[in-house]
Amino acid sequence: LFKDKRYDENLKIVSDWKFWVETIILGDANVQVINDVVAIQDMEGISNVDWDLMNMERQQVLDKTIPHSLQNLFNEYRDLKRSSYYIRINYLKHNSPFLLGLVRKVLALLLLMNGVTKKKLRNG
Repeated sequence: LFKDKRYDENLKIVSDWKFWVETIILGDANVQVINDVVAIQDMEGISNVDWDLMNMERQQVLDKTIPHSLQNLFNEYRDLKRSSYYIRINYLKHNSPFLLGLVRKVLALLLLMNGVTKKKLRNG
């Protein structure tokens, strides 16, 4: 992965997060779970102290990599998850998988109608 993409050294906190967003979420890389410790994280670093800088850097990365229309949909989903509608969706998940599948297809269709495709996600 590091042959094609490097950490963004202009970012103080989220360069690793940006790398994973671009390579795994938007790229073609895959994730494999292994049962070995490959790193130990120090929880006393700047990312646990300067939340404002971390949030600002994350938003900069999102603005450069994710279309605003999709960011807005994500924010709406986040707000929805905090609402009573989330309880209904959770209910569908456990009690009516068919209806939940239908809801997902409708949401996918809405994304497609708004021009959000996998190719657009990759190209920003």
